[in-house]
Amino acid sequence: MSNKQIKNIISEKINKEDIKNNIVNKRSIDMKYLKYGMCTCALVLMVGVFIFNGSKTNDIKIESSNNYNKGNFNINELDSVASHKFDAISKNVDEKDLKYEFSFYEELVNSNLLEDYKVEGIYIKDSNQKYNKLNNYVVSSYKEDKSIMIAFSKDNEPLRDYFFDDNGEKYTTINGENIKIYSYENSYMTVFSYKGVNFDIETSNVDVNEFRNILELIIK
Repeated sequence: MSNKQIKNIISEKINKEDIKNNIVNKRSIDMKYLKYGMCTCALVLMVGVFIFNGSKTNDIKIESSNNYNKGNFNINELDSVASHKFDAISKNVDEKDLKYEFSFYEELVNSNLLEDYKVEGIYIKDSNQKYNKLNNYVVSSYKEDKSIMIAFSKDNEPLRDYFFDDNGEKYTTINGENIKIYSYENSYMTVFSYKGVNFDIETSNVDVNEFRNILELIIK
């Protein structure tokens, strides 16, 4: 076979335009990933949250938006949560008495953290099988994809519709009080008692600084 025939066969099997397109496409893909990578790095730098590796917990250093010193915000990460059913109903309540009964209430609901909030009472059945026994109050706020729910009671543990393992080992100190804070996917939650009031707080799509500010309005 002559050199000319070999050259023609190779030319038929190798399409120069295809090679060019493959190179261009690969370059576009590489640039796309580079673009996303640069955006991600920029986002991480803007947030300014540094996460240290741990098997179950993370130490997140933050600075509150108020004039508080830097401190460790220790998060106990959850692998899963389980749904939990309870027999209760919610009713609207008059919040006038709450402002006098709970010292934290007025400042909390007047803060910019709880926009368009509503307050409800969670009632369970009494001895007559009527939903007339107050178990706890709930203040909730929903804005776009953010949600905040603060349940509290002097006499009972607030009811919730999910269950999680609260045996985390790490504590966060808020104004001298040690509490455990948990995270699951895009949610933070905590359960604690302070000055004779039982709290159960859950947020969704709220950043760690906002969550801390909520706690600082309650724990003083």
